[in-house]
Amino acid sequence: MCINLDFGITKKGAVLVEYRELTSILVKTEKEKLKKIAEKIENKYKVKILKPGDNALTMMGVRESVDSLPFYIGEVLISRCIVSVEDRKGYGFIMSDNIETAYHLALIDAVIYFDDQLREEIYKTAEKEKKRIELEKKKEYAVLEKTKVKFKSMEEF
Repeated sequence: MCINLDFGITKKGAVLVEYRELTSILVKTEKEKLKKIAEKIENKYKVKILKPGDNALTMMGVRESVDSLPFYIGEVLISRCIVSVEDRKGYGFIMSDNIETAYHLALIDAVIYFDDQLREEIYKTAEKEKKRIELEKKKEYAVLEKTKVKFKSMEEF
């Protein structure tokens, strides 16, 4: 089985898709689409909640630009959840107050490496969402571009 997507290729037994990119798309995916995938997982497999969804504060780290040293800019609110699907752990974390999305992400994390059919559906959903997200960014940029101040130098007068 080979799935060719804008953001990667998968082959049976090896996932070559950049997991960070997939996760960054999934956290921005419309809630109903994540819920639909999560319901399929719940209907197909035995799901056990290991750590119920809750909110927490965590330190947000970045790299300082000059020396590339770690620097903590402060605390951020996250929602988190840990599940087990057929004895495979899944972790869901999202930077917001959204416990339901953290649960859905945990379910997806648990099954993405062992269910080819669901993985294909997840990737197809992510591909569509990536296009939608990029379109939204372009629209937002176009609105911001209209407000950009254009400075003329004295020589142009």
